[in-house]
Amino acid sequence: MKNKLFILILFQFFAGSIFCQYHFLETLNDILIGPQNVDQFYPEQVEFYTKKYNTMTNYIDGLIGGHQAEIQEMEKAEKKKLWNRNGIRQKKEIIEVLEIDKEIIEDYKMLWSSLILGSREKDFAKTYDESHCYSFFSNYNNISSQDCRIELDERDFLEWEEFLWQKDIEEKQHQQIIQPRGIKWFKRRADKNCLSNDPKDCMVWCLVEIPEEYQVVNYNKDAPENFQLSKDRGVFYRKFSIENAVEKKYRIFTLRENLELNILDFIKIKCD
Repeated sequence: MKNKLFILILFQFFAGSIFCQYHFLETLNDILIGPQNVDQFYPEQVEFYTKKYNTMTNYIDGLIGGHQAEIQEMEKAEKKKLWNRNGIRQKKEIIEVLEIDKEIIEDYKMLWSSLILGSREKDFAKTYDESHCYSFFSNYNNISSQDCRIELDERDFLEWEEFLWQKDIEEKQHQQIIQPRGIKWFKRRADKNCLSNDPKDCMVWCLVEIPEEYQVVNYNKDAPENFQLSKDRGVFYRKFSIENAVEKKYRIFTLRENLELNILDFIKIKCD
């Protein structure tokens, strides 16, 4: 059943589904990102996210082990007082949450490791001949090399963005005080019947109470602190980069839309 689920997720990913792949981990104060929520795809990302999520699971294993050790010490106590029993129950509840988080992390590791990225790109780099024509099967569609621009990848670093749609983050409102309540001295006209030729003679100092002033502020509940908001694009995003360690690689762009393709497979064809 689980394999079928991931086949469905992968199909949605390559078909350009609008479904999102992210999950907040409150226990680690971090967020899991799947392939659907990055703007560029590289074979190197599979290793990057696998290592990152392995680090998370190892950290959770350490937390679980620490709580289990504390439970054992509590259970060894000669007198099982009420506070001890409550403490054991709380520790077990924490372990249950951590175990669920660990399962979710494993699911996201599978999302990345199940992607077929890179193997055929390497084969293409080895066999590419600019005098020949090719048909590419990509994340975009099936397209001929005659409708593409192929250039050698000379980047030192591979960059991409993780993003969350702003509309998917619950929006809240709160009142923000912009002017606190207080008192202030003002000059005011003392008597409308004042007959002095000097207007200043008709002014007196008055102590006036200043009410609070509020401003309604919109904010996105649960928006990650390390993500930046781009209102123009309607996304929260954060940037990553890794070294481009592959010796030889090509970048392929569509001529019409200038979209970069991720090659899943290719065959040699006759040129028109």
